[in-house]
Amino acid sequence: MRYPLPTKPLALCFQGRASFYVESTDIGETCVVVHCDATGRILCWCLAPSVQLSLAGLADQQIRCEGMLVDGRPFTCTHMQWVNWPSEGVPPDAIALRASRFVVGREEPGQDWTFSLTNLLLQNFSIDDQPGRVTLRDHDIAATLSPGPDYAIRMNYLRAYKGIDVTATLRLSSVPPGRDLRVVAQDVCLVLSVLTGHRVNWVARHANTTLVFEDRITKPCSGWPVLGRFDKALGKEWSWQDLLVSASQALPFFEQHAAAYRLRCGLVDSWVDARIETDFLETRGLKTVAVLEMIKSAHRDHFNLQGKFYDLLGRVYNDLGLTVPAELTTITEIRNSLVHEGRFLPAKMEDVQQYELLSHHTDRLVLALIGHQV
Repeated sequence: MRYPLPTKPLALCFQGRASFYVESTDIGETCVVVHCDATGRILCWCLAPSVQLSLAGLADQQIRCEGMLVDGRPFTCTHMQWVNWPSEGVPPDAIALRASRFVVGREEPGQDWTFSLTNLLLQNFSIDDQPGRVTLRDHDIAATLSPGPDYAIRMNYLRAYKGIDVTATLRLSSVPPGRDLRVVAQDVCLVLSVLTGHRVNWVARHANTTLVFEDRITKPCSGWPVLGRFDKALGKEWSWQDLLVSASQALPFFEQHAAAYRLRCGLVDSWVDARIETDFLETRGLKTVAVLEMIKSAHRDHFNLQGKFYDLLGRVYNDLGLTVPAELTTITEIRNSLVHEGRFLPAKMEDVQQYELLSHHTDRLVLALIGHQV
């Protein structure tokens, strides 16, 4: 079945009136329009900006606003910065402020949140609409992973344009109160990123009448399957239930290795970035080598080791319970050629085969960090 492609990712629009504050000084009230899109971007348009607000934006002072939407719900925007943005359906003299958070309603600590996830796709491009349900190991948290109501359309958009869009929701419920569900959701998103090869992140969450948008890290969708193309691809038969079960099984291993291998501090983001197909093959190869360097260096620093790339990477395989590949010498040679000459090995094998070799074994290491050994 073919679905019409949307012209651009879905964005939500809110209208109301707000009082603006520079530091702690109230500088007046005006009408606002707030746009929130799937990339995590929050733009608050001030329709009748005062001179003080314009000057505060240029001076990089701390700005926030509080007000009421047209439907009567209270809202706040915090950590706002002036940005030069093309106006879309607003007066030409309106100014745009980018906010880090946009809260509709009264935000209170809660143990039942639903998170909107970007770029979560089933590997087989299935249009299965049955949600997955598990209890996260070691946390006593009930998790439900569901595709969005227009998942098929969003999936086709991402396949065609390699963009960013909200495709699914993750509901977390904890009884009795336990860990901060925002932290758990962040870890689950990183695990889902590793299992699918796309940077999955939550950009909004809601509970009862409270709706929270946050400016978070998102990346374009990658078309390169985890472990490689064709029959090697990870999860080509998975349903939403299978994906969530795999994520719940991987979460304890992720938490075990997170500090030593800096999984929450850029490793997963760098690995995903190396997979994005908009770069030249050599650039993707260099980024993949950079991920290997990050893994090797994290292992070296954690265990206070010394040695060359080949020896330290072999120790990483041993530490993660993997067999050292026979191709490790070739991987090292490809790495040296990319780092020192900016190209793949000449006359060794085709460039795409060298990239696939690098990518496949890097995938194996990253998967092993979350307990998924292949």
